[in-house]
Amino acid sequence: MIEGDLVEVTALQPTAIQPEGGNQLRIGDIVAVQVDGRMRVKRILGLPGDVVSLQQRRLLVNGKRLEMILAEAGGTRKPAFVDVDIDQHRSDSRWVRASEPRDSDWLVYHHQSVYEHLRPSEIYDDYPCNVDVIRPLDPVDQLAVTLSLAAAARVDVAFYSIAGTRLATRHLVANEPLTISVGHAELADSISLTPQTPIAIRVRDELGQDELGQRVRLNDLCVRRSVEYRLRRRDSDAMYPLTLKQNECFIVGDNVPISVDSREFGPLSMNNVVGFARRLTPQ
Repeated sequence: MIEGDLVEVTALQPTAIQPEGGNQLRIGDIVAVQVDGRMRVKRILGLPGDVVSLQQRRLLVNGKRLEMILAEAGGTRKPAFVDVDIDQHRSDSRWVRASEPRDSDWLVYHHQSVYEHLRPSEIYDDYPCNVDVIRPLDPVDQLAVTLSLAAAARVDVAFYSIAGTRLATRHLVANEPLTISVGHAELADSISLTPQTPIAIRVRDELGQDELGQRVRLNDLCVRRSVEYRLRRRDSDAMYPLTLKQNECFIVGDNVPISVDSREFGPLSMNNVVGFARRLTPQ
């Protein structure tokens, strides 16, 4: 959500803020909260009894990264994504056919740093909307790709990971955009990738043709990254690990570099949680 969005707030039921009454709030929920006399929209990172800790300044809840929890949750608790590269806006594509003959049916994404004269680079946690923010960037590992096909076909998407290549296979309906993330992929013996070439795509030959026998066209390619929740350089790590009390929650904002949240003022009373927040789509 950004400034100017219209947000619908659904009030919590009394039991939703009382753990003994069956807590309806879940980690990852987007809520409206009262902070310093202002209404803000934030995400729940921790609830009463949860332990908030750090791993290389990444925020963990009960030992797990929030972005990983969101990737596995589905439903209304969808992970927040930031667009990294939208291919249709460039005349020279960063998607290049793999150089190894055995991998020639793969298209590989080659990332380039816009801050360093387009040199090959791994993907960092840039926020293009924060034009006035100057800060060090950190590498990210939760990547995704959105695409559509001109005809129905089966698609393989491979992702780089430290543990090895991860592979996801999906059947796409014609002209229907689909987002596939590394969270949907499993370790597999497949094309070799690097942090500078972190994603590859192929359309299966047996299903990659339309009714006239022509190769199916990939459309609307967009590389995305999940928001990663971490401490900023200015945030103190002195209070971690932190076990939340029975009437406390820990909130974070998806615009991680500039959000005013529990990283600054600590745990928030559950009494400050007004309700569930949902962005309304303009009619």
